[in-house]
Amino acid sequence: MKRKFVKVMFFGALALSTVTYVGCKDYDDDIKNVQEQIDAINKKGADVTTEAMTAAINSAVAGLQTQLDAIASKADKTALDELKKTVTDLQAALNNKADATKLTELQTKLDEAIAKVNASIESSVGAAKTELQAKIDKLQADLEKADADAAEKIATELAAVKTELQGLINANGEKIADLYEKIKGLDAIKTKIEALEEADKNFVTISQLNDYMNSEAVKAYVDEALVDYLTSAEVTEQVNAVKTYVDGTFKAAIMAEIKAEYLSREKYNADMEALMEKIDTYVGKEDAAYKKIFTDITALQTYQQQTIEVLVASLAENNTIENANKIVGALEDITTLQTEIAKCAKTTDLDAYVKGTELGGLIDTHLQDKFAGYDGEIADIKKRLLALEIDVDGLKSMVQSVTFVPSDSEGKVYFSSYYVVPEGETEKTLIASNNTVTVKFRVSPVSAAKNFFDNYTASFDAQEITTRAANIFEGEGKVENADEGIISFVISTTTEQSHAVCLNIIAKNSVPENAETAIKGTDYFTNINSNYFPVIVTTKTISGIQVESTNSTVSSIYYNKEASKIDYKAGVALKASFVDGGNATLDPENVDLSNLVTSYEFDKDMTNPDAPVILDGDGSYKLEDGVLSLKNYAAESAGKEATVVAYVAVKDGDNTLKEFKSTAYAKVTAANYTDGTVNLTPVAPTDVLYDGTKVTSTSAYALTELYTSAGSKDIYEAIPVDKFTPTADKGVTFVIGEKNALTINVPKGTAAGTYSPTLKIQVDAVKVINVSASVKVSYQDIKVVIDGNIVSAGAMTLKPTYQGSYEKPTSVGFTLDLATLYTNYATQLAAVKKVGGDITLTLKDAVKGASINGTTLTVDKTYNAHADDINPIVIVAKTVYGEATLDNSTVETKINLTEISGTWAFTIKSAAFGKDNLNSTLNIAKTASWTDYRGKVMWADGAEKAQGTTEWGAKPLSVYGFTAPVFSIATADADKAKYVNITTDGKISLTDAGKNLASAITLKVNVAAVSNWGTITDFASNNEVTVKIDLSQDAADI
Repeated sequence: MKRKFVKVMFFGALALSTVTYVGCKDYDDDIKNVQEQIDAINKKGADVTTEAMTAAINSAVAGLQTQLDAIASKADKTALDELKKTVTDLQAALNNKADATKLTELQTKLDEAIAKVNASIESSVGAAKTELQAKIDKLQADLEKADADAAEKIATELAAVKTELQGLINANGEKIADLYEKIKGLDAIKTKIEALEEADKNFVTISQLNDYMNSEAVKAYVDEALVDYLTSAEVTEQVNAVKTYVDGTFKAAIMAEIKAEYLSREKYNADMEALMEKIDTYVGKEDAAYKKIFTDITALQTYQQQTIEVLVASLAENNTIENANKIVGALEDITTLQTEIAKCAKTTDLDAYVKGTELGGLIDTHLQDKFAGYDGEIADIKKRLLALEIDVDGLKSMVQSVTFVPSDSEGKVYFSSYYVVPEGETEKTLIASNNTVTVKFRVSPVSAAKNFFDNYTASFDAQEITTRAANIFEGEGKVENADEGIISFVISTTTEQSHAVCLNIIAKNSVPENAETAIKGTDYFTNINSNYFPVIVTTKTISGIQVESTNSTVSSIYYNKEASKIDYKAGVALKASFVDGGNATLDPENVDLSNLVTSYEFDKDMTNPDAPVILDGDGSYKLEDGVLSLKNYAAESAGKEATVVAYVAVKDGDNTLKEFKSTAYAKVTAANYTDGTVNLTPVAPTDVLYDGTKVTSTSAYALTELYTSAGSKDIYEAIPVDKFTPTADKGVTFVIGEKNALTINVPKGTAAGTYSPTLKIQVDAVKVINVSASVKVSYQDIKVVIDGNIVSAGAMTLKPTYQGSYEKPTSVGFTLDLATLYTNYATQLAAVKKVGGDITLTLKDAVKGASINGTTLTVDKTYNAHADDINPIVIVAKTVYGEATLDNSTVETKINLTEISGTWAFTIKSAAFGKDNLNSTLNIAKTASWTDYRGKVMWADGAEKAQGTTEWGAKPLSVYGFTAPVFSIATADADKAKYVNITTDGKISLTDAGKNLASAITLKVNVAAVSNWGTITDFASNNEVTVKIDLSQDAADI
């Protein structure tokens, strides 16, 4: 592969850490037909948890680190450290959006560092290469003369050594830089995942929303308008709603990144492969909008890679710095758009938190409108890239690596040939062989798979790495799965020797035929190998065949039960014994001999028709189509015995090549049937903890007990599944598994209690096993504990909450994060949620003006402490599992509200009208005042203080929900009201009738002021003024 191309791949890896939403090294096509992939993986679980992603990343990093260590150990430490530092500096430059001049400078340093590492590696690996080649030569020589067992071991070792040599040949500074950056990139993804987990853990109550949204882990993944929707009153469990939205957007970005990174790797990783299947399932279960978002993100990753590729080419030409800076700008726009598109990803999980369809519709419309605009931006970016001569399709068809995909954990490919020595002959005859085997490879980038066979010639190399000998293995290839980059070959061979094999691919042209454009100066020619894998070729000669039956050990037939018979065809299997090519005896093994043109018979010896098949019998039994029965079911058949033997013929068409006599089955004796029912009862209940999230499976009976009851292990395992009849107890039921192993399934959400499922097993016509179980379901003891520093004697006093600010409020009420009442709310809630339970926070009795949303208690100005039906505010916390409440988990806390009614002052006790002021208006509110909880005057001298002063952000009385005090004539003096005029704000004067009073009178004026929050201090004893009227003297003398 040309060095420039290696450098491009390295820069692609650097892209892993250049954006807020990381766009990793990716040559991936758009993800298509996701639902078809779901069907293909047999509906495997789609639980793409952060734990699952982290575990897969750790596994991938471990594999990359092993590769890096193997190469780095050959390099000079000083040169290696210089290379790593240059990589780190280049990564930092990209993160800080350095211009092309700076990047060019760093690229030059990178070239120099790579050259130094290459020189140090070459000086140290020369002898190692020679040593490994000598080892390969010896192993191949040993392989040619090895027996079957030794050949498998040698071929496996040979594949490993060849791979090691291939690694040394490929060991260079570019590879070290590439591996180093891949590891750093994966670690960066893992850091993001861990940061989100930490942010989620710290986001427990809605009061922590701002901290959560502004955290480094979260802020790149949220659309603020959507968060506003999710924190509205129509949304239940606002914290979980926001977390679910962030989880969906985060996964849309990170899953695409992880998927693209893995599919571009050269080495197969089982943990990453499993995660890929889960990701496909997860995406496939979402709606079309989510799928398109995921597809667009991966498409932009492809654009990003093409942009980086051209950037590298531009940096190599000093006269194109200006153009390179334009390319850097395009790269930044691509990464920004990736981030914005991810914010539109809404999973179906969010629907659970939206109460009404109206809000759900608003959310969908908002996201659809936001996302709709991005199609045009993607198209514009593609146009910009084409204008910069960036081919967004060409490199997708160019293979970077090809990796063998093993079909099992051993990672081996097997060819097996079976022989038999016909009767009367000495030479063996081939009777069967799996002479074709399907092998699969992953092509990177996956987009190169679609037109792979148009662009590349593939062959299998089973020789030394340094030579290209004639192919021993040949096969037709096809594109197995273009979306996953999988190609496959059905290969065949004529060799009888095991080999270490790799796939070699050579480009047919230096530029892929289907490339729309080609980057100037780029050589796309490819000549690369896959990793080596062992191909094991075995030859075995059959020396014996046993016809095994699940009823081979049955020793009784009941003469008083006509249904009692023994079917030797039940669970029949052929077990062969072999000798190898050197006539050494091999261990017997169960093999599928159906393709060996064999037949087995129970009623005749095909080479000796006179040979008995019922040995030691006296004619009391008959054998028909493999079923043994008595001729006469009566008492006189008691004690009659018979032994059955089977014969196997190996044929070539109608011609019998060889016949084998099987070992006789157990001797059968006719016995008296009494009662074939076996009752198995539990010794003690099986304990299961409640789980409201999933079905819980628990073991039932030890298999040995079931084997004994059935008669033998073989008999039990051969019982047809339709002979098992479970009876559930409220859903708790027996489940029959592989080889009839029994488990008990407890449905999710099963309430605490003891359940007794039963199971009837019809072993045969006469034998029945009745199984019963006792399953005890219990709730986990999860409950909150009161914080004694906040709550005393079951109560706490809540201070007011000021909107605007305490110094200049606009409104006053009471709010409380109820989680703060308990020392362990967050941990206990997380624990109970994990098993499908909940901790509920409710009001013991309804209180007007008081409400709870999530964990937030709000008491607003509609609260009325004086209402006849007012209830105390009591918070009830309890742990619930489904409809049940955990015993002793209920905790009550009384919330007392701080008295915020304020203080009343009124110094005037009386007022008088005399002959000297009979035409005056007296302001009896002159010395009255009402101050608030803070000591600030709200109302004084008959008037409310003005809004907008330094103390008030709104009209003072409205801040608390108060109305102005009202002055009026006392009810007892209503008959005297005609003598005065009085306003509600305390201004009083004499009417015409009052001005003509001939005698003195006295009346009282009352002040009315009410606080819905409670009692106004000093008001009850200070709310009355005595007004005296005596027109015979001056007011001062009255």
